Amino acid sequence: MAKLKSLTHKLPLRVLLVWPFVVQIFAVVGLVGWLSFKNSEKAINDLVNQLLEKAVEQVENRISNYINQPPLIVQLNYKSASQDLLELENFVGIKNHFFGLMQVFPLVGEIF
Repeated sequence: MAKLKSLTHKLPLRVLLVWPFVVQIFAVVGLVGWLSFKNSEKAINDLVNQLLEKAVEQVENRISNYINQPPLIVQLNYKSASQDLLELENFVGIKNHFFGLMQVFPLVGEIF
């Protein structure tokens, strides 16, 4: 008890009143800063995951479209040739037919 009395007599009243508030302010500011950092980190990670999922979905769609179109073109050419809609001896007609298919299926560059 004697030490506490001697310590309080040595410290000014201004320090005894101000110091607890300063410590509380630093603690609250530090806690709020840490919580803000963790929340922003979580939000950024969620956003990155959403963007990655969207990119993967778009790539999968584009690849499936690119892979599914050539068999469809082959089927169209076969039907056209088997139903005599496409004369295989008429080079200009075949060229026009393939050019029309290239307009309908822009992802497939070589149909010939």
